[in-house]
Amino acid sequence: MSKSKWFRVATEGATTDGRKIERHWIDQMAKNFNPAKYGARVWIEHMRGMLAESSFAAQGDVLGVQARTVEDGKLALFAQIQPLESLVAMNKKRQKLYTSIEVDPEFAGTGEAYLIGLAVTDSPASLG
Repeated sequence: MSKSKWFRVATEGATTDGRKIERHWIDQMAKNFNPAKYGARVWIEHMRGMLAESSFAAQGDVLGVQARTVEDGKLALFAQIQPLESLVAMNKKRQKLYTSIEVDPEFAGTGEAYLIGLAVTDSPASLG
């Protein structure tokens, strides 16, 4: 399986659905992410299928994340994933082109944020 290029998955600040992505979450997710500690999977619309043959089966894995400063001095989270062929096929059909992060702001009692999943969607909440 191949891995993706690095791409932006979230930007600090307000979202379209009234939530706010905190700058320190992005810093902490980039610092703390380790797939050997806790692997983040790629999901369709944040739905988790119980069976491998499900329409909502995992679509790949997050390999790594980085924090980068982008326009207006905002901090953004970039990810590299290892997509399954099913996700690549969806993208070729121009489906599920955007991402939505799943963040636990108090991961496993650490008091710090961790990326626990990544969804692919057609209607992202995060800007940028």
